[in-house]
Amino acid sequence: MGKMKKAKLLCAALAALFVLSACEPVFTDAAIEHNQTTPDTRPWWCDSTGGGHGDHEVHHNPYEGVVKGKLTWEECVVNSIHFDMLNDWAQQWTSEGVAEDAGFFQVVPYAEGMGTHHLNPNGQGGDGIFDFDNPDFLMFDGNRRDAKLTGFAWWVRSEGGPPEGFRGDNDWWHQHRNVCLSPQGRWRGQGGTREACEDGGGEFLPNEDMWMTHAWVLPDWEIRFDVFQNHHPCLPASGPITDRNDPCWMTAMHGEHHSTHN
Repeated sequence: MGKMKKAKLLCAALAALFVLSACEPVFTDAAIEHNQTTPDTRPWWCDSTGGGHGDHEVHHNPYEGVVKGKLTWEECVVNSIHFDMLNDWAQQWTSEGVAEDAGFFQVVPYAEGMGTHHLNPNGQGGDGIFDFDNPDFLMFDGNRRDAKLTGFAWWVRSEGGPPEGFRGDNDWWHQHRNVCLSPQGRWRGQGGTREACEDGGGEFLPNEDMWMTHAWVLPDWEIRFDVFQNHHPCLPASGPITDRNDPCWMTAMHGEHHSTHN
């Protein structure tokens, strides 16, 4: 049996399993169609051209020698299923207020490139479990009850290096070490000493085995050149940019150099 036939059979089998989830298979259907029409390329969420960790802290680079790029078709279809299920799950949280009423707690206020970080009361990352359709943080586009969801973050305990996470090598994880939280559990900063944090009444978290990654797959906040980028170019410090004619959206589509991307 040829590789192409195997890939198509795999896609069909996974699609049949996906029907059982009762989610709308937007990514999955598109991946299967892409496989059937242009199998030598990949849809944008399965082909990343980004790299690096931005200004996020990485004490050692676990991705040295690793290059982001095209996933295998098996990896692509599995991630497509996961993204569909994730977006379906996210429909519960139509606004920041709805999430907070359900117990999500704002640890980090609106931050450039990401939005807020609202901690999931049912997240399992601290237990070392990567739960793709139950992320540990929701990110919203402002510090207000009607703020809209922009993306997700996973915060997973893993000794010796980043967790497996999504399929393939494109979801690069980073760390936030030596974090200081207020007595109410809100962000004060990172990179300082335990003494300085505790002298100010804060709670110090070394986080040596904690790893974080983001995914930008919501319909209004996709990053097409690298779905796992750490920062969204249309979330500046001044607030979200929703005008699709703004240059930031060209960057979100193609990266800083605006290269052509499938």
